[in-house]
Amino acid sequence: MRDDKMRAQMDQADAPETPLRGARSRAWIGRAAFEAALIVFGLVGALLIDEWRDTRERNERVRAALASIDAELEANRAALQSAIANHDTVIASLQASTPSAIYQEVIISGAPFSAVAWDAARDAGVTNELDHTTLLALGHAYRALAEYMAARTVFTNYLYTNDLPALRHRPLALVGWLNDLRGQARGAEKRLASALGALAAPPEGH
Repeated sequence: MRDDKMRAQMDQADAPETPLRGARSRAWIGRAAFEAALIVFGLVGALLIDEWRDTRERNERVRAALASIDAELEANRAALQSAIANHDTVIASLQASTPSAIYQEVIISGAPFSAVAWDAARDAGVTNELDHTTLLALGHAYRALAEYMAARTVFTNYLYTNDLPALRHRPLALVGWLNDLRGQARGAEKRLASALGALAAPPEGH
């Protein structure tokens, strides 16, 4: 009897598909495909939203960093212009001195230079988002500024720790060194102006 039942089930499985059975099968397949498509579209949509959000946040970080760099460059440029004016004044005074005069005025004034915004942008990887032209202009500007600051430090250290009395008795000996510093300051000021122009220009490809 058990064999008869198994044979009947096998015959039923091998029986041709009825219209009702085929309709149910197609409906199930369609529903499964629809649900699978919903899952896929949901995943793709979530990924696109995450990518859009990441892009927006990254662009906002870049804009904020560039605004800070722009303000820092403007402040550094103003400080350089002040330093150049100081060099001009001191050089003119030294050249007007007699060989035996003792120069009593300020030889070099302080200047509040900064690279905080630039260093922060590099540390945060923001510079990786910049176009080549802007990045190159900023790199040249901050390198020129750093070289001028280093030259000022060397001059100041020498002036105030080694030979200040002798130099004040020989004012004309300072002119050559101050001329070099002034030249570096002017070069750095031009680099900063170029960097500010690059920041103001639209990005490449726009």
